Amino acid sequence: MINFLENIKKSRIKKNISGNTLHVFCLFLIQLFHLPLMIYLWGIEKTGLWIYLLAIPNLLSFWKLNFSEASKQELILKKFLNKNEIYSISFLLTILTILFFAIIYFTVNLKFIHLFEIFRNIEINNYNWILILIFASFSIDLITNNFLTISQYTGKIYRTQILVSIFTVMEKIFIPFIGFFTEQLFYAAIYLLLVKMIKYSSSIYIMKKYTISLSLNFKNLNRNKINDIFKKSTSFYFNDLSNVINVSGFIYFIGYFFVAEVVTMITALQTLFKFLILWIYGIFDNVLRYEFANFYKNKQFLKIIKLYKYQKNLLYIILLLFFVMTYLVGKNIFDIWTGYIFIYKINLIYLVMIESIIFLLGYNQIILLYSLNRLKKISFYGLIINVLVLIILFSFESTRVNIETIYYVLIFKSLMILFINIIFNYKFTQLLLLKND
Repeated sequence: MINFLENIKKSRIKKNISGNTLHVFCLFLIQLFHLPLMIYLWGIEKTGLWIYLLAIPNLLSFWKLNFSEASKQELILKKFLNKNEIYSISFLLTILTILFFAIIYFTVNLKFIHLFEIFRNIEINNYNWILILIFASFSIDLITNNFLTISQYTGKIYRTQILVSIFTVMEKIFIPFIGFFTEQLFYAAIYLLLVKMIKYSSSIYIMKKYTISLSLNFKNLNRNKINDIFKKSTSFYFNDLSNVINVSGFIYFIGYFFVAEVVTMITALQTLFKFLILWIYGIFDNVLRYEFANFYKNKQFLKIIKLYKYQKNLLYIILLLFFVMTYLVGKNIFDIWTGYIFIYKINLIYLVMIESIIFLLGYNQIILLYSLNRLKKISFYGLIINVLVLIILFSFESTRVNIETIYYVLIFKSLMILFINIIFNYKFTQLLLLKND
């Protein structure tokens, strides 16, 4: 992959990229069949409701809660840390965060349900139980991901990706078929919880047997280390919150102004013209984060710069192909995939594509900072911009009738974040060059 770099374990990179490629291929196949099957077996309305009910838990789990990510990067960067202590701290912080967000989750879904357009004139059987089952499912998934993410500090990323791929298939492919037997979303929620429980048990057993043993031990935890992990995690956490605002928060916003059918259409557009390119990018993302941290630990700063330049060029090629394919055949592919059931303007596809490209360019500017636990204020600035833009969108009732206007605002927001990230990235890369000298 990178012949210009010496003393790098190419077999590790190949295995990790292969594992990520398998994961992305599974995600692609899942989305190829999941949404059409949901629409066919559950109907557009029920599909939109299910997607919406999953939106807030996805706020917690999209790209993981990064107490685990910061902990993993810390273990890579420093050779002599106690891995079980770091794992225990990350687990503790994750549990506290789940409890905090449980308050938000149930308050929003129980107290303010009448304010959302998507639930007007619709009654969902066992609504409260569905909320409980969904939140429990994603809480278990966050705990599982905490373990799987930290176990990647040895560089064996491919094993966790294979595990995640298997259970993602189990979740996404079989839930639509429940619609063969019942129209009650309650049973879909029960199945979701069962899959998450099996994933947790299997992940703990397999990873401990074949990869690495991580054990929880809350005795004599170092308070300074807890504070250190928490501070470094907050930067990751701000970045994650920005991401989930862009994804699940946006779906919640759409559900406030529009009916379930529109939620389904926007989800389909986001899946094909945003998530797909994010998944492709993800083949290299976490692999490179490990290599960047590993080089930094060994003070090989020039290699970091060379690898980063290679990665940027690769991203530009991917985005160019994405742009050309979307412009030429995007509408045809979308219509065939969704069975020609949506009425929309083709400009909407182009707007989703442009916003996705700018979003990825902005994220790529902070990948080095992300890899080396140096995000600091930059992720907080991005979060503030995302929150302010969402508040502004909620403030304008006109957004209820014009989805294209919403995307113009999102593109402007992404451009602001890209500009800020470019400045921070330039300063940091110049610092690395000075260290190399």
